[in-house]
Amino acid sequence: MSNKNDTQEKIVALKLDLFNYIDSHIREIKYGVYCLGATGALLCIRSLRPFKKFTKVEELPHNFLKKNVTLQGTVRKIEERGKLYVEHHPIFQLPFAKNSNGLPIQLAFLSIGPQGRLWMLKNLKNKFVWFEPLRISDEGSLECVVYSKGFLWTKKNLNEKMISSGICKIKNEPEIEMTDYQSKLLNNLIRLEAIADKKEIGVWATHPEQTFVSKIFFKVFNSVGNVFKAARGRLFKTNK
Repeated sequence: MSNKNDTQEKIVALKLDLFNYIDSHIREIKYGVYCLGATGALLCIRSLRPFKKFTKVEELPHNFLKKNVTLQGTVRKIEERGKLYVEHHPIFQLPFAKNSNGLPIQLAFLSIGPQGRLWMLKNLKNKFVWFEPLRISDEGSLECVVYSKGFLWTKKNLNEKMISSGICKIKNEPEIEMTDYQSKLLNNLIRLEAIADKKEIGVWATHPEQTFVSKIFFKVFNSVGNVFKAARGRLFKTNK
């Protein structure tokens, strides 16, 4: 019984010593917490590069591509096949930052023809956009999911918009490895393209002079193509 009482007294004594230590060093403890918080904030700011204005693709940190970090900027130029040149805007714009020709950006998985380029010139030239880099193409451009301002605070996915409206088609690419996220994006575009094809919207519109047999042929041909694209999206993916 006495041993039990001794143990309890020791625990009480240790608690009192701890409380006394905290009371006598409360200022140092507060400063320590503040320093840890400031260090964490600095590391976070450094990883986001909030003051850096990217003017070349190779300037982007590798983790920006790996984590698909969303950036923002203004579309300055639109070339053939829908290649955008976007002037990047950092989170905090420095007053002495120089203007640039822009980062070369392509809308991921899209094959954009003259009709698509005209739509982009009308709707994107000198407009503010967000872009989510997925990878770097063989041509050295950033393949991205691009967003424009939607209603109120929402964003509009332009990759999905152009496919669902029949403005362009999905690009026939060689078999490549994709992350789960990229496969999900591609499969969704394939689904939207199939809907646009079924509704005969935009590039999928049926010409009046086509015969009944030719309509059936094109329907079957496009259906086979969509099945192939869906299978490709499921097969060629890797975990992040």
